[in-house]
Amino acid sequence: MHGSPEPGPDGEKPYKAPAGKPSMTVAEAGKRGGEATLRKRGTGFFSQIGRKGGRRTATLYGHLLGEWGGRGGRPRRPSLRDGVGE
Repeated sequence: MHGSPEPGPDGEKPYKAPAGKPSMTVAEAGKRGGEATLRKRGTGFFSQIGRKGGRRTATLYGHLLGEWGGRGGRPRRPSLRDGVGE
């Protein structure tokens, strides 16, 4: 395909950077951003936002947490690999 970037090694499409700038995949950009956040804010920040997310999940889905625990955790969205309707 002319003009469309080739997928990266992980199969993701790379971000099309402006001319003269190197491109990177979304996964690479996310990894770089996470590493920069770790250097800037430290590990305590990730603990703090994890607790905050857990409290929010309990607020929104508290009535379902016991059911999820009995099933081994919060259910994931169905994947096409799981087979639809089987």
